[in-house]
Amino acid sequence: MSTGLAEVTARAYDLFEAGDLSAAQLLLNNALTAADTDPGNASSALAEAATLYSRVLVGLGEPHSARIWATFAYEAESRLNGPSHERAIRAAATLASVLHRIGNHADSAALYGAVIEGLTAQEGPESPQVLAAHADLATVEYARGECDIARARLAEAWDMTREAYGDAHPAGIRMLARLGAMERDCGHFTEAHQHLSHARELTRVYLEPDHPLVAQITSLSRAPANPHHNCGGPALTTAPADDEAYPGLQDLDGSPLDLPPAPGEAPPDRPQSPVPPDVAETWPPDETASRLPVHVPRQRRRRGRNQPAPLVTGALVAAVIGAVAVVVGLAAVDQGQDPDETAPPAASWPPPPNTTAPQASAPPTTAPRPAPPVRPAPAPAPRPAA
Repeated sequence: MSTGLAEVTARAYDLFEAGDLSAAQLLLNNALTAADTDPGNASSALAEAATLYSRVLVGLGEPHSARIWATFAYEAESRLNGPSHERAIRAAATLASVLHRIGNHADSAALYGAVIEGLTAQEGPESPQVLAAHADLATVEYARGECDIARARLAEAWDMTREAYGDAHPAGIRMLARLGAMERDCGHFTEAHQHLSHARELTRVYLEPDHPLVAQITSLSRAPANPHHNCGGPALTTAPADDEAYPGLQDLDGSPLDLPPAPGEAPPDRPQSPVPPDVAETWPPDETASRLPVHVPRQRRRRGRNQPAPLVTGALVAAVIGAVAVVVGLAAVDQGQDPDETAPPAASWPPPPNTTAPQASAPPTTAPRPAPPVRPAPAPAPRPAA
């Protein structure tokens, strides 16, 4: 029985990977119809078949039917191998995903916490499975109305995924798209637009055009905000399916152990760049450009308290020039020379600066012309004596 069930499970798994969920469901349903559903009597092969069957039912949109088999598989695997075994962790992740879909967010969050703890002990905090489990837990927290916690967790998971595996990792791109959808539902439209645009650009740069994530993120970017989301409020009565909460990402949700493997290196014609792809086309800036890319206003220099105003300075300069001209004229008269009659009066040369200052505020620039020298009158002749 166990050998035959293991072979059936292997064939069903191939159908599941190929996307033929209906054929996989039919095959497993026939094999599990007469199975003993007591976890205390379950074999390892039966527990493995039940885990796969619950995942197939989730893919077919039957989470309530999947909950029975997911619970059975988790209890059986925990009894057979212990709760920290890899198989038990995989079953716990599947059950957590099912509970999220039927609206049992509290138990789902507790199970995801156990999955994160178990996987971290086995693989380290930066393994793809641990980071994906954090992203799934953030989805549950978001459904419960714990939006600030959910967005912070998801942003941290995306940032760690990008640093550890690069921008080309499909799981990181999916996290970024999820983050943008959360921000849009919570009213953070600027951040949502930036993250969703960045996710689309990452798919364009690093993924093939026929990759399913390309069309899925495009559909997600065009979807409106969820009108039923109550940010910070109570949990929804029923958890929306992934195609409602994250339109287009339903094929990539589920157990964190289902993530695609991280690429070994970037494609040769698409090298990695430390600059985000959305600005790579305009970076670095052209050093020969004569203008700055952004206008930087410069603050005008303030005049010190002890510095004279420009208008007053111009008036003082004109007064000094006029006084010099007067002195030159006096010197010419003393020497018996007439000043140059062709020269304009000192009051108009050089021309005064073009100012709008009132005339009364400027000191006079002309002086009275000197009077001609007065010669002494001749003394009267003495009268002749009589």
